[in-house]
Amino acid sequence: MKTTSLMLLMLLVLCACTPQENKPDIAKEKEAVHKVMQDFFTALETRNWDLLKSTSTHDAIIVEGGLHWTNDSLIHAMENQWANNEVEFSFNLIKTEVNGSMAWMYYENNAMVSSSDTTFPIHWRESLIFHKINGEWKLVFGHSTPIPNTD
Repeated sequence: MKTTSLMLLMLLVLCACTPQENKPDIAKEKEAVHKVMQDFFTALETRNWDLLKSTSTHDAIIVEGGLHWTNDSLIHAMENQWANNEVEFSFNLIKTEVNGSMAWMYYENNAMVSSSDTTFPIHWRESLIFHKINGEWKLVFGHSTPIPNTD
């Protein structure tokens, strides 16, 4: 009986002395994910392709209104079809979730597009998926659905 009690006491002490697993601060992880999203869109606004590539994986995919974008095709479109347009994005974040090395968010994206002779809004409902790779959050997938302009 004494042996069993002593063993249980030793087990209890051992468990109490075992370091607890470091749990991530979810609020900080969400902030980091939001920063990656903001940096991705800042890269589009400023045509900073190094920043765009640093915020996403090399094989990131964005699906938008039936179109399939890679980093390279997105850059090509911004440098060609959108070359004479300035785009300014603003966001209404709806939800962000972090679970281990994966995170996802959805939000409304409200862009104002300007050229030399016109300005017009574009609205989307979007979702993004991120993966934490070597301690850094990276965009891996996005889906965008245009919201019709009712004006």
